[in-house]
Amino acid sequence: MSVCELDAPGPTGASLPPQSEKAPAGVLHKLRKVVRAAALSWQIVGIALLWFAALNLFAWLLLGARDKNPAFVSTAMASLDTEDVELAKRFAEESARLNGGRVRGEMMRWEPYAYWRMRESRGSFINVGEDGLRRTLPAGQADASVPRVFLFGGSVMWGTGSRDEHTIPSYLAQFLSESGLEAEVLNLGQIGYVSTQELAAFEQCCRQQNVPTVALFFHGVNDVFSSIVNGEPGLTMHEMNREREFNLLNRNTPRPAAEALLRNLPIYRVLVPSSEPAQTVGQRAQQSMQRLVSRRASDPDLISKLDSSLVLRPLDPGESSNDRLLALVIEELMVGTAEWMKTNSAIATSLGAQFGTQVVDVWQPTVFSKAAPSPFEQQIIQQEVVLCTAFRAADRYIDGLSASSSQRPSPSLATNLPRIVTLAGVFDGSEWSGKTAYTDFCHLNEPANRAIARALLPLVLEALERSPQDMVASDADHM
Repeated sequence: MSVCELDAPGPTGASLPPQSEKAPAGVLHKLRKVVRAAALSWQIVGIALLWFAALNLFAWLLLGARDKNPAFVSTAMASLDTEDVELAKRFAEESARLNGGRVRGEMMRWEPYAYWRMRESRGSFINVGEDGLRRTLPAGQADASVPRVFLFGGSVMWGTGSRDEHTIPSYLAQFLSESGLEAEVLNLGQIGYVSTQELAAFEQCCRQQNVPTVALFFHGVNDVFSSIVNGEPGLTMHEMNREREFNLLNRNTPRPAAEALLRNLPIYRVLVPSSEPAQTVGQRAQQSMQRLVSRRASDPDLISKLDSSLVLRPLDPGESSNDRLLALVIEELMVGTAEWMKTNSAIATSLGAQFGTQVVDVWQPTVFSKAAPSPFEQQIIQQEVVLCTAFRAADRYIDGLSASSSQRPSPSLATNLPRIVTLAGVFDGSEWSGKTAYTDFCHLNEPANRAIARALLPLVLEALERSPQDMVASDADHM
């Protein structure tokens, strides 16, 4: 056979392919091991991720189930002052769903300068508009021919535990209408606001030329509670969270972002209940004060005050020196809180004078200021020892007003009264003796909202008859 015959194509005309080289057996074996290890790792990671997702889903459902706690129905019945179980059940479900979303941050949006405001929400009983404001009924006419009354405050003014038509602003709007005065009443209360946030909201209204005829501030509770939780007056609620959030997305500070991610996982909030903002206020107040007292236990000034206090009044039976130390720390905080609020009141009044707004500043009542509490309210007072001490001290320091109902002047804007008007004795009448007005230490049931609005009515009517310049002059005379 010749060389040409060897190179000639086969019968089909195709040439034979060259024989490929085989890879070494050792390399293939190692490659197979790597592939199997990678596949196994992905399976383990995938299963772990599935379990992690399942656990968080279960925790999320568990957190959601808290919104359907049967105890909420009885609370709703007390808040609405009704025997209609079906009505209370529907209100409790809607209210708990909204509150649960608020606690988890789902119902709050960012608001410049004031930090937050409620998101839009629609329901059968609770409605929040696109502007983040709770609905007031009757709404009143929104035109320049009628006076505008803006109401600022925290959750009590916002209407926690109440239906739209039974909040303080709604009752006040009704009373103004019944008195023959048509007015536009806006509820600018926001859950958790302290007086400085209310002042910021008022300033923004004036800055945007959304100027009210009367700006009424109804507050005190959140300022006192914030002072207790933060250990110093003048800060917002959960100020430490705002500090953590400041550099949350900074690439050079990954730890805060990782911590925030962890703390917001449902499984973390189930395993660490203290991380929930909704833990009882009494626990948070007690823990905060214990930390503050521990830090200040060696403070010479505080020890000197303790010694002076023991000389003036020996310890009561069952009272320890630590109890007295705690009371002194709380007393200091309340002095600072009262001064902070008086300063904010002065700023608001001055701002109102510049924009033609009459400012009314009202110190809100709590269960601790009620002369004849009901059995339910007595139970609250006994449970909230730290808050009871704080609010009774604050009552004494707000413009020198006594915590004793017999020494409280009647609510009025007369020129011989201090800047901040107190409603601490509003439930001291015989019609409220032994009757429940509070659903907790500060929030009110709907009949109590009506009583507050009735007490605010003459203050608003009087403010509408006066000029802001007159108010500033009278306040300056009595500072």
